[in-house]
Amino acid sequence: MLSARLSLIAAAAQIGVQIGTMSQQFADCIILVAVFTSMLSPIAFVAILSKQRSADISS
Repeated sequence: MLSARLSLIAAAAQIGVQIGTMSQQFADCIILVAVFTSMLSPIAFVAILSKQRSADISS
């Protein structure tokens, strides 16, 4: 699911560069942020879920 989102962002950024609405550097930044969020989102989700479960168990 996250790889499809990343592919869509990369394609949109490339199209933006081709039609001249954004610079290559800006497109690279968008892709870099997308890669980081694709890597960090599952880790953050597991951390939040485990905290929630431990709070539910203790109460």
